[in-house]
Amino acid sequence: MPYVNTMSSIPKASYTITDKRFYETLDRYVPNHGAFHDSVQAILPPEWSVVRSGTWFHVVPPRKILPLQGWKLHLSTAERTARDMLLTVAPLLFETSTPFKFALDSRILSIMNSRSYARGGAGKFITVYPDDDRDFLFLAERLDAATAGMDGPYILSDRRYKNSRAVHYRYGGITPNGVRTAKGDHKLVLVSPEGEQIPDQRLPYFVLPPWVRDPFVDASTEASEGEDNSLHNGRYAIESVLNYSNCGGVYLAQDRQTGSTVVIKEARPLVNTTPNGDDAVALLQKEHRLLTKLEHTGIAPRPLNFFRDWEHSYLVEEYLENAISLRFHSGKKDVVLLTNPARAQVEECWEEYCRIFSQLAGLLKTLHENGIAFMDLSLNNVMLLPDGQLKLIDFEAAFVVGSDAPTYI
Repeated sequence: MPYVNTMSSIPKASYTITDKRFYETLDRYVPNHGAFHDSVQAILPPEWSVVRSGTWFHVVPPRKILPLQGWKLHLSTAERTARDMLLTVAPLLFETSTPFKFALDSRILSIMNSRSYARGGAGKFITVYPDDDRDFLFLAERLDAATAGMDGPYILSDRRYKNSRAVHYRYGGITPNGVRTAKGDHKLVLVSPEGEQIPDQRLPYFVLPPWVRDPFVDASTEASEGEDNSLHNGRYAIESVLNYSNCGGVYLAQDRQTGSTVVIKEARPLVNTTPNGDDAVALLQKEHRLLTKLEHTGIAPRPLNFFRDWEHSYLVEEYLENAISLRFHSGKKDVVLLTNPARAQVEECWEEYCRIFSQLAGLLKTLHENGIAFMDLSLNNVMLLPDGQLKLIDFEAAFVVGSDAPTYI
């Protein structure tokens, strides 16, 4: 049975799902069998088995020996269409005696499509294990035809098959094969034709071992991938990455049209979907709308542009030069971090605290006067400028009361 420990990919907040009082791994999570499992079990051929491992149900035909490594196919989907996709592809995989696995239930799939899930493994609802290269080519075409019209998040570690919005592929380990490092960690490896062991990399971008070539992409196309480091027809030149998440990146960029430095937030479709159906793109569009609504108040960065490049959406904001988060500022200034503070230091800290707190209360008052609930007021989302002024950032969870649906992230 193919098995890779995915616990390192799980967001920390997910350890509260199994038990309300104690942190527990998802190995002890009790899945909702009615979501996906029972539908597969109802059409399972004789002698096939459905076995849980970690956050997956593995579906295995009798007497099947899996290859050590090779091409794998991944199918992605939004939560609302997951069961339909599973019931569409399962009969095809039964017919071809192909092992596969699928996420335990809708809640686990939601975590896999969430903002905090490890980008190298996010979005994979179904994993299919072909026997060999020939079987891989055959199954890729069959699955592409079966899932025509279906849509799912782009899987960053993979490539899409042809024009499919659901079928992806990558080369990697299938049967667990690992070595112990000097630190005692278990590291997965691939074996070259010469017998050399190399790391089985699970990265948020497509990578192949040196001896493997993509049968669907020619070498010249492969070599040119990722060369352009600009957005919006070359207007914005990316200079550095401020943060990455499964929703997309936050970048520092140069606006070649104005010469100014800007911050650009990226959103990928069908990722981080909220209970009311908004995905990362819808949340970014709302953030742009709220920043525009608040622009006259000066309490947040000015919105400068909103555009779509390829399938992703981007919000361009004013760059708050030399600003630091309130968390970082507190770590430098908080008197409780001093071993034996003098009275003058305590008084200075108290005055600073009152000044910041009063200003922060004023920011909240301005938000409420404009009918906005912020929902994510944290030390990381309050920026302190060199002149002592505060500004709020990250309006992803904010909403207009009585107009927008509340956002719970």
